[in-house]
Amino acid sequence: MKSGRARAAIQVEVLLLVGILAAVAVATLSYLKGLDLARREQGALATLARLSAALGAFNPPAGFPLPEPILRHVIDREGALAAEGRFLQEGSWLREGYLFRASPIPAEPGERQRFALVAWPAAHGGSGNAAFVVGPDGECKETRNPRGRYDGPGKGPDPSSTISTDRKGRIAADGEEWIGVRLP
Repeated sequence: MKSGRARAAIQVEVLLLVGILAAVAVATLSYLKGLDLARREQGALATLARLSAALGAFNPPAGFPLPEPILRHVIDREGALAAEGRFLQEGSWLREGYLFRASPIPAEPGERQRFALVAWPAAHGGSGNAAFVVGPDGECKETRNPRGRYDGPGKGPDPSSTISTDRKGRIAADGEEWIGVRLP
């Protein structure tokens, strides 16, 4: 029969082992969550590349009446894209935890209408963190969106607010740091 001290030592060892296992489980889950968020963000960039190509292929002449919303028209023309997401009532398109929208860029009379594409997480921290803007020139910018400003339907970035306002060219009018990234 074991003494009280021996039993207490075994209980302490068991508690330490349980604590270590719990710490490993938490670290593993956190790592897997980070991988999932990174996968979703890469998926959003890939979708932006596809949408940008489809929008570029849709090249109406100046003065052509554009269908509303333009993103729905472009996605409906691309059969594979249409099956991969769904439109929300407020007009954005949801795919794999990210919301997408095409925003018109002001055009001069007689110029062809141009658009910027934006993508942001449907649930900041849950479906992604970063927000993205692809301008009509194909340049893509990203903010890590640390304050969760861009989060959910109707709360995407305004492309004009991503223009840098500081001397280093990184902090934009919306107060976020936007950096250039490559589309896949």
